[in-house]
Amino acid sequence: MKDRRDVVLLVAVVFAFLAPTLVAIGSRIAFGYDEAVYAQLTRHWLTGAPASGWDLHRPPGLSVLGILPQVFAPGTEWAQRVIGAAAGAGLVVAGWWAARMVGGRQAGIIAAVSLAAAAPLQVESASFLTDVPSTLVLVVIAGLGWRQLLGPGPIRRSFAWLGVLAVLAFYLRYGAVVELAGLAAASMVVAPRKLVAGWRPVATALIAFVAALVPHAVIAIAETGMPWGILASAGRAAGGGDGLPLLSYAAWFPWRLIGPLGAAVAAIGIVAIIRHAGSQAFARFIGVAAVVPIAVLGTLVHAEPRYLLVPMTLLVVAGSVELSALLSRRTPGRALNAALIGVAVAGLVLGAAVTAVEHRSRAEAFDWKREVGLDIGALAGGTDCSILTADVPIMSWYSGCPAVAFLGGRETDRIGLLTGSRRFVVVRADGHLQPPDPEVDRLLAGAEVWATYTDGRGRPAAVVYLLPEPSSVVPAGQLVEGVAQDL
Repeated sequence: MKDRRDVVLLVAVVFAFLAPTLVAIGSRIAFGYDEAVYAQLTRHWLTGAPASGWDLHRPPGLSVLGILPQVFAPGTEWAQRVIGAAAGAGLVVAGWWAARMVGGRQAGIIAAVSLAAAAPLQVESASFLTDVPSTLVLVVIAGLGWRQLLGPGPIRRSFAWLGVLAVLAFYLRYGAVVELAGLAAASMVVAPRKLVAGWRPVATALIAFVAALVPHAVIAIAETGMPWGILASAGRAAGGGDGLPLLSYAAWFPWRLIGPLGAAVAAIGIVAIIRHAGSQAFARFIGVAAVVPIAVLGTLVHAEPRYLLVPMTLLVVAGSVELSALLSRRTPGRALNAALIGVAVAGLVLGAAVTAVEHRSRAEAFDWKREVGLDIGALAGGTDCSILTADVPIMSWYSGCPAVAFLGGRETDRIGLLTGSRRFVVVRADGHLQPPDPEVDRLLAGAEVWATYTDGRGRPAAVVYLLPEPSSVVPAGQLVEGVAQDL
């Protein structure tokens, strides 16, 4: 009876998470830059459209998952974003399962509510991005690995499946190697002898992981000359930023990383890890698994709240286990139960409200880009056209035209890469990813203003210029090839 009640409660929590997430997807805000990159790559595979904006440091896994949605609902945002919603719901369930496995029924519910109420998780789950799907896989790896390493009996043959899951996480997000390294280090810290005794399934998992990376290494050697060349390019793309990223994460912790309720539970987890690391294997396991990615991402990679989704989820699980243990020492009463229910409901309502506000803000900032792309596509029909823009994949997705960036690539003559009878230049008002104004003016010599656009608050967003028609037009096939080489 209790198990059935837990399942019903879990389903209710998942629905509480999905409600604001699906509403956010239904609001149909324009694709962001990274979303458009993965969606455009899928379209490239299906239709031969230019893969504008894609580069080697982008993993292929999410675009593979996007094939089915694009086949059945081509050109839509919601179809791809449903993948994120499903992964987010799965992560809520995975957090419940992991906490319940270690700390019991109450710990599982605490973890599920804490994750479901997290507006950052809701927002990312309403996006077509790699972070939530890869986090789901990594949390499952952590739970299965813990059960094998600290459960009764020797490591079983099913341990080999962890190698397959690790490959899936890698191809979804190359940055997952950092979290995988943390989980490997945590396993060696808590159960070194058991790993040695169970070397056969452990070796099988490693062999499966390495074998599945062979295609990646072959492509990396062909494109960069080194088997780790793609990972190196991904590291360079993720680097940069001002100051120490760890300081940004510390400032974001109470709100932007996993929401206020999740942050409170994660803080309990941090205290529990520090307090019990010497006496509890679980505290050491989660501590190492969380500290490794936080140390790497907090020093070498520019700060983004979604980058810490894996360690924050693990800390929420640890905090849920500790909080459940603390509550179990108290005599349950109506006042305490009412307070806990009130906190849970308030957290879920707050999370939904923050998600709605965040999506409204993103719509005001993003949606003009869709308008520009659709307008260009309506005029040019997605053929015999090209665009010079800072928002390469977004403009290409909505217009159907190949797009070229202002910055990057080997070619200094960016206008020279634009071919076709209709050549557009989109100049953003904020100058993001654009050359200085004098250089932009030089590029626009002889161009005429085609349209102007404002954002959702009525502020100037962009001016679109139409370049004079070239005297000779390069065939479309050569244009795609030239853009691909430039990328």
